[in-house]
Amino acid sequence: MTSKKAAKEKDEYTPQERLTAAALEYKKLEGHNQSSIERMYGALSSPFRVSNKPCEVPRAAVLRCFEEILGKTNSGENGSTDNLTETTVVGRSISGGNNADGRVLLSSDSRFPSVHRCYDAVLQYESCVVEKTLAQHHSLLAEFEARQLQEVESTNEVPKAVASGA
Repeated sequence: MTSKKAAKEKDEYTPQERLTAAALEYKKLEGHNQSSIERMYGALSSPFRVSNKPCEVPRAAVLRCFEEILGKTNSGENGSTDNLTETTVVGRSISGGNNADGRVLLSSDSRFPSVHRCYDAVLQYESCVVEKTLAQHHSLLAEFEARQLQEVESTNEVPKAVASGA
């Protein structure tokens, strides 16, 4: 088993290269989170809605949170990054044998990535949906089983009545 120190000694990357790689991975993760937020927002704001929603308040909170994130990100893409404090990470990367300066912008808007700001609202909405949906599911299942049991009993009574009447 190799230790972390031994692994670092074998590693040929400079601290700047490691930092640049970490920043690029962070940006890739943020991009994935952004597309996930857009998908969830699209699903929650869909015009095809159930008329009787028991979890409307948590759903609205999640939508507001997603709108804040999407609104901020969309304005940032248009070039106005007034709210964001940006940090530039400069590192050397080797591409095709030639040394090139790589620059990565990191936004230090908050301590957590934007997707984590909505975690509590999403968790509350999910627990509401699970509680309400499971309760409704169990009641429908109980009704279905009772109806099925009645049908089985009624089909069993018909042959008995025919046998005793004949």
